[in-house]
Amino acid sequence: MSVLRFLPMISLAGGLVGILSCLMEWALGMTGLDFISGSFEDFQKYLPVTVLVVAALTIVTSVSCIILSEPLTVLFFQFFFGVAILILTSVFAMWSVDGFKMASEAGPGMWMAYVSGVLIMVGSALDFSSISKRSMGAVR
Repeated sequence: MSVLRFLPMISLAGGLVGILSCLMEWALGMTGLDFISGSFEDFQKYLPVTVLVVAALTIVTSVSCIILSEPLTVLFFQFFFGVAILILTSVFAMWSVDGFKMASEAGPGMWMAYVSGVLIMVGSALDFSSISKRSMGAVR
């Protein structure tokens, strides 16, 4: 059994880190889930939960890559899930509430979301690269 078969585990780990990030403090002493029930009125309060949903989708696609054959379209989706997590977290970090930028009050959950996006992107890129090399070798 080849080690390359388990490259989707990197993206799977990124998805798990993304889910855990929502349970940790993002900013202002609040977890990602606390922002929904907070008194904030801006759309940014939903971004940590959106990161959680995208991370869960990444886990589903990673498991499908491990169990089933590895379709390239799934890897493209995973890569864009990683990009989406980075964008969502960056938009949240730029949010200003009562003169406080969330980036200056960033907790470990926000940083874990960034790590999650990077892990997902790296995992899907490595997996895509290994599939491309295998298919190129089969053509020759």
